[in-house]
Amino acid sequence: INLLCQLTHCILTFGKNEDNESWQGGSMDWVVIGFAVVTPLTVSITMAYRRREQALYEVSRIRSLCFQIYLCHSVWDWKAGTGREGAPLDRNGWLKHTDEVLEQLICIGDELTRFLTLPTSSRSYHRMMPGGRRKAADIVEVSYRLFDSLYTQRMIALTRLTEKLKSLGLNASEASRIRQYERFIGEGIEMLRMVKMYRTPQALRSFGRIFTLILPPFYAPSFAQLAIDQESLAMGIIFAVVTPLILNALFQSMQAIEDPFVGWVSLDGIDVKEELEILHYHQLISARATIFPNAAPFQKESLPAIVAREPVPFDASVMSLDVTERKSLVGRMSLVGRNGRKSLDATERKSTDGRNSMDGSHRLSHFNFPNEAMDGSSRMRVEASMDGSTRTSHFARDSSRR
Repeated sequence: INLLCQLTHCILTFGKNEDNESWQGGSMDWVVIGFAVVTPLTVSITMAYRRREQALYEVSRIRSLCFQIYLCHSVWDWKAGTGREGAPLDRNGWLKHTDEVLEQLICIGDELTRFLTLPTSSRSYHRMMPGGRRKAADIVEVSYRLFDSLYTQRMIALTRLTEKLKSLGLNASEASRIRQYERFIGEGIEMLRMVKMYRTPQALRSFGRIFTLILPPFYAPSFAQLAIDQESLAMGIIFAVVTPLILNALFQSMQAIEDPFVGWVSLDGIDVKEELEILHYHQLISARATIFPNAAPFQKESLPAIVAREPVPFDASVMSLDVTERKSLVGRMSLVGRNGRKSLDATERKSTDGRNSMDGSHRLSHFNFPNEAMDGSSRMRVEASMDGSTRTSHFARDSSRR
């Protein structure tokens, strides 16, 4: 529509003023389009690219730290190289211990991949429109449960396995180093969550979107003047078509890298499936095969996410005005919409339709989750891979290239 309006305006203006020598249509200043469109879009693209680079750094750091944690549990020794031999575990016992660590590390990569490749739920549409809020509620329900599994539950399991290693004789300084690796993984996961769930400033994006559509038709007289000066209507039409296309291409470039975890959609996106679900898995399995060459193949290729506990009904009647019950003393300020009544106080967020939070408490997300179970299915292609598992890179086209 924008292009059609500009093209029609240009042709009509040219036809009306072609023989009018005193008419000047090129008085529209191009600074306006540079300030209102180009500047906001280029600033947004710059910020989005920085977010992508930060996400790439965190993905590489998480992969490296997971690999180092596996080596810590499977190779590190103490007491001048006699600690493992003196521990009350035989070789099969050590294999079982390291396989438990391996299972948690692989599941962190799998679940982080599922979390990062979920559809976007942070656009203005997901905040303002009833249909968008319902869609966001479904997405965020899955994402929060996945995040609880991959971070809270898996990191607790890794910490307990480190404690087991300490009980077998690992000294405190080396255990502290493993703790540091675990903390760095947690920081990287949290940073990726922030990049996934938040966007560049909405004001800049809206500013660029609106003026990309509104401003170009106002420059139609400039293109008509160009056609008169060049005595060629075709020249004016070409510039009238190319200019809005360039502005829209710039806007679409910004949109394409808003979510950096879309490697299958955008050439500039991060292919998190390849990094965290394929290469991450192959690297850990290769290390296991090197350290335990006679061990049976690792069987647990993919597991469902951990659900900490089933939600329990919350009874609001047991709450009092006591501080220990965290009952809000403010007035019953609320927002009423299609999703029910939600208090503005974080301790009072309970919907009127009886829905509960993820952990059964009265603290509800503003998305107002439905009580639906999370899909714990794995994303695997049943094909042969380079280590015989079902994890195959999407770059593999046939068996001869795997």
